[in-house]
Amino acid sequence: MKGKVVIPVVFILLGILVILAPTVIFPVCAEVMACTYTKKVEIGLGILLILLGAVSIFPDERVRLGISISLAGIGALIIAAPLGWIGVCGSNMMTCRIATRPLLLVLGILTVAAAAIQILLILKRNAGSDIS
Repeated sequence: MKGKVVIPVVFILLGILVILAPTVIFPVCAEVMACTYTKKVEIGLGILLILLGAVSIFPDERVRLGISISLAGIGALIIAAPLGWIGVCGSNMMTCRIATRPLLLVLGILTVAAAAIQILLILKRNAGSDIS
């Protein structure tokens, strides 16, 4: 039971950090630039991460497996947004490039890793049963 609650809480905390990273922890430029759009996308992805993390607490293993796969995709999008899907400022002196982008990359990697762990745990628990 502990694993069924711990990993969803990790997703919720990661979602909060994804929202706070470009807004509070390392705020991006106030001007309308690529990092501004990355910030907006990351806020949306953070909200999805929180919502799906909360929903993944429910006990149905098939639902949890599907949500975990979705969360891995969200983690990939968290990584892709600052890397080039949208991008950040071009200057190497800007906070968004030297601090916000690396933090978002780490948060995205942690999201994908947590999703992979949850998928493996679900598959391991249901190795003998038909999960489909």
